[in-house]
Amino acid sequence: MMHEKICTICTAFRPNHEAGGAALLNSLVKSGFQGELLLGVYDSGPSWLNEQTLLSCAEVGLDIQSYPLESNDHPSHVKPKLLLTAFDKNTTARYGFFFDADIVVRAPFAFFLDRVSQGIALVGHERKLPSDPSPSAIVAQ
Repeated sequence: MMHEKICTICTAFRPNHEAGGAALLNSLVKSGFQGELLLGVYDSGPSWLNEQTLLSCAEVGLDIQSYPLESNDHPSHVKPKLLLTAFDKNTTARYGFFFDADIVVRAPFAFFLDRVSQGIALVGHERKLPSDPSPSAIVAQ
C-alpha cells in the first residue's frame, strides 16, 4: 500500500534508551502516524530495528530510516542535523517533528498535523503539576 509521506519525525537515543525509542514507535503506530521516522542511532542501532519491524511498519504507512550518529554526539545536540537530513531524504515532507525518545504519543496523530498545518509549532516539555490548567498540561493528558 502506498502512502504519501507528508510528515517526517526524527528521534535520537543512546543504546541504553532503546526501550524509549520502541515505546515512541509503538505509540506512533497506534496514533495513526503515516510518514517517515528517522532514527538517529549509535553503533548498529536497537535490537528491535529488524526486518520484521520494518515490514510491519511499512504495512501501516510508516517508513523507518536509520541515521548513524557519532559516539560523541549527544542526542540533544543532533536535532537540527537530523531534521535537515530528514527533509533531504523525504522531499515530499511538508512537516517535520523531533520527538525525544521518552515521548509517548497519546493523541491521534491528526491532532499534531492540525496544529502544525496552522504554522510553525514548537512544544517543549517541562515538569508541570497535574493540576496545572495550561494548554500543554491539558494536551499531555
